[in-house]
Amino acid sequence: MERDWIIVVENKSDTYGFPSEVEDDPVLHMVTAEEQNYAHAEERRLFYVVVTRAKRGVVLLTPAGESSDFIREIEAPGYQKFVDVYGTRASQLNCPVCKGPTIRKTAKKDGGFFFACARFPRCNGTLKQCTNCDAAIDPTKADATGVIKCGCSTRHRICSQCKQGTMELRRGKYGEFWGCSQYGVTGCNNTQKKR
Repeated sequence: MERDWIIVVENKSDTYGFPSEVEDDPVLHMVTAEEQNYAHAEERRLFYVVVTRAKRGVVLLTPAGESSDFIREIEAPGYQKFVDVYGTRASQLNCPVCKGPTIRKTAKKDGGFFFACARFPRCNGTLKQCTNCDAAIDPTKADATGVIKCGCSTRHRICSQCKQGTMELRRGKYGEFWGCSQYGVTGCNNTQKKR
């Protein structure tokens, strides 16, 4: 009971969020008493101390849709409601790889952008951008034939093998063919002849 209010910021899944996703220095392992059997053991203890020391209340700030592991545990069914989330989700798109809650629109060095998982670097999931507009192509929105129609009416075919990428027209030494957009990301090597 040391302060009236405790405010904890950066409760998000991020490299410098809380808990931090930066790997511990190997020297730290030499001075700790024993190996911890659960994730973020030291930061978990610190989090417990922080949320149990307020006289009146605790405010945990987290960007909507990017909550940290600690916040997701508190929000799990069966727990009393402790966390109010302010703001809106960065997107309504889930990552095709980890099924995480948010895909971020991320700038590229060449001035363009792409859609990447908010849990990077733990997850390398991405979504493709429509070839005619700036919308993300969400493979979960495909119809029964594996085709997704973007808001601009462009049609994209979802890869029948990985169900994450879109089939894109490519050129090889034997001519044009259809190849999965996830080839360099998840290693999907699905190809089809151009008809």
